Amino acid sequence: MNKYSKNDISLEILRDSLTEKQEFERKYIRSEAIRKQELLIFSNSKKETATQVTKLQEELKKLSVSVVHLNQEVQVAAIQTTIIETGTYHLTFFEKLISFVKLLTKQVEDSSNWLSMHLARGKKKSHYWGQVKKSGSKYLLSADRYMSTQAG
Repeated sequence: MNKYSKNDISLEILRDSLTEKQEFERKYIRSEAIRKQELLIFSNSKKETATQVTKLQEELKKLSVSVVHLNQEVQVAAIQTTIIETGTYHLTFFEKLISFVKLLTKQVEDSSNWLSMHLARGKKKSHYWGQVKKSGSKYLLSADRYMSTQAG
């Protein structure tokens, strides 16, 4: 006295399995689309980072040239500025100009010191590994070099 026959039940099971399979396929397609979007976004961010780095390198080159010209411009501002009526504006202008130049000079000196130390460190590394490449384990495991390469 069951309403459903065996055929109806098997048909219902078949429908359920088809809908589960379709749901699985739909989720899989969606996950693949999301993965492709993530790859696209990641590659775009890598390209954007590369362009920003090249822009910063170009700006650094321009700044290195402009620092040389800054000295000349400060001399022109200090010497050739004709002041008709001196006032607090001129006083603060020259005070701020002097403090700006001192700060800029200090920062340039600090950065040049850092850069020279960084380059010297790189030369030392390249010398050490160059010797290792040239002589192999003979240089690497030498008793003379043993103490200088040990940590602690």
